[in-house]
Amino acid sequence: MNLKELGPIHITYDPVVKDFSNGSAVIINPDIPEWIRTSCVGVWILDLLRRKPLSADEVIVQAAKHYGIPSESRSVPMSKFLEILVTHGYARTEYEPNNREIDE
Repeated sequence: MNLKELGPIHITYDPVVKDFSNGSAVIINPDIPEWIRTSCVGVWILDLLRRKPLSADEVIVQAAKHYGIPSESRSVPMSKFLEILVTHGYARTEYEPNNREIDE
C-alpha cells in the first residue's frame, strides 16, 4: 500500500495507549482485542493525527522536525507504522487505492 498516493490519514478508532518506562508503548483496541507495539514516536504520531488528518509525507516531516532527525532516515519505519494503523482499522485514508473518495 502506498499511503502517499491516498491522501490525508484520518483516525477512525480512538485506542487505549499504554506507555512503558523504557520508551515503548502499546496501542490497544480492547473491543477486539488487538494491539500494536510502538515507541513514543508512534504515540506522538497517533496524537498528531487525532488533532488533524495529514498525509503520510506531512506526518513524516512534522515528526522529523519534532524529534530533530532527518526525515529521509525515518520515512520507511514511519510509513510502515502509518500503514499498520490503516490496515488494523485505527485509521483510514481519504481515498481508496483505486483513487475513489471514501464517503464519511
